[in-house]
Amino acid sequence: QRYKILLTKTKQMFMHKIGGFVLYQTSPLIIYAFVTLETVTYYGNYMMIIGYCTSLLSVVFGNMTASIGNLIADNDKRHTMDVFWELFTSRIWIGGIVCFALYISIEPFITAWIGEKYVLSESTLLLMVLYTFIQISRSVIESYKDAYQLFGDIWAPVIEACINLGASILFGYLWGLNGVLMGVNLSLVIIILIWKPYYIFRHGLQSSVMRYYAQYVLHLAVLVIGAIVTKYIMGLWISEEASILITGGVCAVGLLVYILVTYAMLLACTNGMSAFTTRVKNILKHQI
Repeated sequence: QRYKILLTKTKQMFMHKIGGFVLYQTSPLIIYAFVTLETVTYYGNYMMIIGYCTSLLSVVFGNMTASIGNLIADNDKRHTMDVFWELFTSRIWIGGIVCFALYISIEPFITAWIGEKYVLSESTLLLMVLYTFIQISRSVIESYKDAYQLFGDIWAPVIEACINLGASILFGYLWGLNGVLMGVNLSLVIIILIWKPYYIFRHGLQSSVMRYYAQYVLHLAVLVIGAIVTKYIMGLWISEEASILITGGVCAVGLLVYILVTYAMLLACTNGMSAFTTRVKNILKHQI
């Protein structure tokens, strides 16, 4: 019986991996079908930079799954939920910082690296940043899904891949590169942001998912407001004629401002940031 369950879980994980492969490896082909090979190259430059950032965070966040499993094994529901919200707030905040850093710095970096003609439009960059944010912010849900071993929704990656392919082809035909990215983001919103939290909260955490949706919107609003405020402040310091050195300095200062602004807002609005702050203080105290 134990081996039968193990085999079933392995098959379920295999389906999720296949769905993920289809989702993330077909976009360049669809882009090439509706735009030029040159645009695919430009897109590849951006995704290579974004990929380095998400891969680094995946390594850091991925090591926590075993600890979450031990936490769940203790069968303390309240403590499990408290840790969930702490991880949720800290990871979504870190994701916001990474995405804002990409938003303000990737264009000047591409310009300095290979030239201004390889820079994509701001709307395309925003769609890529949205994709990156969803990928980072999903990590806490994925960690709890793995810890609870909830792989039974094998239809989810299939539906996600179908939505991705269908919407990317339709929107790509209508709007080119931006349309393809809109199709990818649509599939992520439906499955990653809506379905998976519902599935985990119902079968794992056994709590109402509506709080998760509300908290996600609240955190997203804080990060967006912080980005708008910081971008406005940066606009007062920098001009189009500014050198790469000045632009880099302004981006660094702007990122620091964004970190402080969003931290203060989340600390005031959420319990998760308070718990995360306390945990960091305790770690630093023991280290010193």
